[in-house]
Amino acid sequence: MKYYDEFAELYDELSMGLEGELEFYLKEAKKAEGPVLEAGCGTGRILLPLLEAGIDAEGIDNSPGMLDILKSKAREKGIRPRVRKSDMRNFRSKKKYGLIIVPYRAFLHVEKSEEQIRTLKNFKKHLRKRGRLILNFFYPDFDFMSRWNGKTTKQRKVKIKGKKHFLSEKTLYYPVEQLFRSIWTMRDSDGKTKKMLKMRACYIYKKEFELLLRIAGFRKWRVYGGFEKKKLKNKEQEMVWIIES
Repeated sequence: MKYYDEFAELYDELSMGLEGELEFYLKEAKKAEGPVLEAGCGTGRILLPLLEAGIDAEGIDNSPGMLDILKSKAREKGIRPRVRKSDMRNFRSKKKYGLIIVPYRAFLHVEKSEEQIRTLKNFKKHLRKRGRLILNFFYPDFDFMSRWNGKTTKQRKVKIKGKKHFLSEKTLYYPVEQLFRSIWTMRDSDGKTKKMLKMRACYIYKKEFELLLRIAGFRKWRVYGGFEKKKLKNKEQEMVWIIES
């Protein structure tokens, strides 16, 4: 997860979230019976709106660079967020939370099965009785991965600190390891390469994650197709998991 410090300033351009995601987590956080923790809060795309809505929420993230941007945004809004550098795999808190959220596929950055189990057990340990863990990630589509493996996307314009740049992305998929690696190339307006950024994560299948949940000690959960809580029917839908402690 260390790579996030390398492109903290670009994160909001590269990871703009999914349609309906913010509204979904805001609605679920309002129903929480106890404080809310966002694991992988990044630059505050979800956490700051929760705080603006008056929700008792705090965040952890493994990237100091991301947290610096979050704090800067918070100052502009007059908010004093409770955030700290910590890893979702092994964070510790004296609190028990009514809700732990892991938005925008952040759980996929925990790549190894044993670490995924350890992370889920850690979440469970920090939940109140009848507390909930909510997270989302994409349904792995082998056809899509085969079609786009190694191909570079069309460049798009972004502004960083008032200057125009061009971003392109290439993703490599490794089906045996169930990993993918995204490579972003940022060029100046004259076409010269300014920075190359790399990110790696895993992908997880539905039945695989259900097994991970059972091993971690969870017994009750629901998985939906998308943030509207529709029935999961096809691979184009985002898997949205609501897990009870």
